[in-house]
Amino acid sequence: MIVTKSGIFASFQSLPDPSEQWAGISPGGAADIFSFSLLNLVLGNNENESCIEFYFPGIQLLFQEDCIFCLAGADFCPYLDDKPLKNLVNYQAKSGQVLTLKKKINGNVGYFGVKGGFDLENITKFNSKIVSGDSLKIKLKDSDFKFANLSNRYFEEKISRGTIRFVPDNEYFDLENEMKERLNKSTFEISHETNRMGIRIMGPEIKLKVHKELTSVPVTKGTIQLLPDGNLTILMADSQVTGGYPRLGFISAVDIDVLAQKYPCQKFNFKPITITESRELIKERNDFLKKLEGSKKLATKNL
Repeated sequence: MIVTKSGIFASFQSLPDPSEQWAGISPGGAADIFSFSLLNLVLGNNENESCIEFYFPGIQLLFQEDCIFCLAGADFCPYLDDKPLKNLVNYQAKSGQVLTLKKKINGNVGYFGVKGGFDLENITKFNSKIVSGDSLKIKLKDSDFKFANLSNRYFEEKISRGTIRFVPDNEYFDLENEMKERLNKSTFEISHETNRMGIRIMGPEIKLKVHKELTSVPVTKGTIQLLPDGNLTILMADSQVTGGYPRLGFISAVDIDVLAQKYPCQKFNFKPITITESRELIKERNDFLKKLEGSKKLATKNL
């Protein structure tokens, strides 16, 4: 297939790879792991099969061979030629057909994958960017794959949540009670300074009891940093692995996916939880995906 329009920030992504984090290299990976996982589940692919991550205005593709594909994450009003499509549904594309994304309906980041995955022999996370004119190869040429799709309500329920749960840690405990109350009960807004490295948050000023500058300390995806001007930044998929700003805690992994789907000017609230509660949320998500995988295999078998 040919990329006739790359949109913005289009790239190949998979699950985060923390193996070189010790050397200062970001784990990277999909911004919204939940949507990425649903995509591969619907396609019947390996759970870590690379797919295309895109933002709006989105990617446009010209198919040069028949294949089975699926979309997940944000709804950008996809069309195959003049046929409207739905997310989390497998479609058969014929050579010569065109996939377009016409408008943003909800969500912030979308995913496109093909049955069997892409041939990415010479692609790494250091050169995963997709540009107009790229020719993309797929692994699977022919398939007797049986279709078993999912409802997009799983995604819609997730992104409708206005509460982002976090585990307080580190310099959070250097905040006065008034500042903790302000953080935990105020409404915050996504700024336009948002990308795969981090999201700058607009809201009431947060200050430590005593101004503190740290030597370089470990940070990771989901870390909440307190900036000198009293605003917050939340680190995302391509963040650095060390930083010097005070850390107020980290976003629970399940809500990093929710945050990734929020776009500028959307509002949300923080909710502090314990690390035990965060681990339980992750377990619930993983159990949910395993249950979906099991039910999908049964549905496919019975087709």
